[in-house]
Amino acid sequence: MRTLLTEEIQAELESVKSMELGTKEYEVVIKGLSTLIDKAIELDKFDADCRKLDMQARKEELEKEQKENEREDRLDIEAKKLAQAETDRQDRLNLQSKQLELQQEQFELQMVQHNENKKNNALQILVAIGTTLLTVGLTVWGTNTTLNFEKEGTVTTSAGRGFIAKLFSKR
Repeated sequence: MRTLLTEEIQAELESVKSMELGTKEYEVVIKGLSTLIDKAIELDKFDADCRKLDMQARKEELEKEQKENEREDRLDIEAKKLAQAETDRQDRLNLQSKQLELQQEQFELQMVQHNENKKNNALQILVAIGTTLLTVGLTVWGTNTTLNFEKEGTVTTSAGRGFIAKLFSKR
């Protein structure tokens, strides 16, 4: 359409060149030419307005896309933060679980050691009691045997005298 209008304006300009100024025909052609040029100017304005509207629409579309991309980026960042927080929470829970297991194992080991210590202490006490009873029993038996061996009331054997001396030492 623009091409036809341009061609028509050029054709009218060419025809005006050959016309005589001030004639009726000249005025009619100039008036028509003015109308055509006005239409061309209006068409240019319309095209400019269309381009401006297209550019504005494209700008709004790009801004909308940019906002959507920023929103998606923020959501992605938040999702990553949440995932990291969940991973950290799981790691803390696993660590606490391992610490509890370790404490339980240490407690069980302490209980086993405590029981072993109780057994060892009981055994040491029994050995000490047994040693004391054996020593006392042996001393009583030895004294009784020595005194029964020596019926006269005096100890005459050197073994008997040594035993009695150790038993009743004055120290």
